[in-house]
Amino acid sequence: MKEQIGKKTYQTSDELKALGEKVFRENPEMVFAGEANIAYVLVYPSISKKVAGKCIRSSNELRLFSGKDYVIEMSGELWDLLPADVKELLMLHELMHVAVEVDGDGNEVYKIRDHDVQDFSAIIQKHGIAWLNTVKEKAMEIDDTLELHELKL
Repeated sequence: MKEQIGKKTYQTSDELKALGEKVFRENPEMVFAGEANIAYVLVYPSISKKVAGKCIRSSNELRLFSGKDYVIEMSGELWDLLPADVKELLMLHELMHVAVEVDGDGNEVYKIRDHDVQDFSAIIQKHGIAWLNTVKEKAMEIDDTLELHELKL
């Protein structure tokens, strides 16, 4: 599905979905998604000039109409420039925001997990911090008015 809304194009992505599923399989100690149903969307040209990726917990209304518990969005122009290994780490970063807990009645409750540092410490321990600079440098190639510290994940 692809739709133009205002100046942005939103496009569901089989590439993002396949990568998200791969990241889940390969990082069970880092990603806790339970049975969450996740939509994967590329936003062109970008989510915003300063946002590389975003994990959104669905509101009750969005869940009613879409059946999705979360939406993972990636800035399309930036995504297209990133090397495969950095795409995988950006996806891991966004999926680590997914937090599925079980309430007292045994129902899954969907939340957003906050960073424990600028990134997630588990990613830094396993992969280092340099991947973040690659994302920021590629974003600056697209928009040379951006400062390295401005890009958010």
